[in-house]
Amino acid sequence: FLRGLPLLAKSPRHDFRLVFNSMLAYASVNHFHWHGMYLNHCGFPDARLPVEKVDRSVIAGAITEGRVSAELLVESQWYVRGFVISAGCRQGAEGDRPPADLEALASIAQLVVAELHRRNIPHNVILAPPSERRRKQVASTGMAHEEVAKPNSLSPDIYILPRQVESAMREDACFHSGVMEVSGLLIAQTEESYEAFTEESLKEVFRSDVCLPETEFDDLICKVAWLIG
Repeated sequence: FLRGLPLLAKSPRHDFRLVFNSMLAYASVNHFHWHGMYLNHCGFPDARLPVEKVDRSVIAGAITEGRVSAELLVESQWYVRGFVISAGCRQGAEGDRPPADLEALASIAQLVVAELHRRNIPHNVILAPPSERRRKQVASTGMAHEEVAKPNSLSPDIYILPRQVESAMREDACFHSGVMEVSGLLIAQTEESYEAFTEESLKEVFRSDVCLPETEFDDLICKVAWLIG
């Protein structure tokens, strides 16, 4: 992540993304590497992947000074469950939207991925640049009669999507389930399968063949919340 986040920041284009497939989650080779892409050339003129438009619910932390946040994708709005990690600014940073502490962001994201490795859980990852999506400010209480509002940082988002192994995917699904598919860019393998796809049929494949079992993911939520502290 300490390589990926600075690389993400080097592009002035808001449609630039870095994506990753772990082993058993449609990785093409057995080593760590990022795929870079410009969304404007992939049929996304609003410069956002569909998964980025999903609402989120906070499970721990905040994006204010010295903190890191973990959120969940709202399950009713997306095919797979996953986490979104973002960070507040460094202590003492100034401005209405100070830049995020990338080292803190990378550190927490790596802890989450390390936990997935420990549990042998495949995963897909997306790095997205800071957006203008505003979150509620957190009030910091000093004296009993004082409240000082802390500004939210301008943070990149790290999407971490734990999932089942790729071999769990049914043979007749007619699409893969790598990072782009779980992000919302699905390529049908035949014209016939494309014509047969429905919202409900796709949802059923993702829920049955891609998503982690509910109890396993719920246990991960508790662990991630604990890592954020």
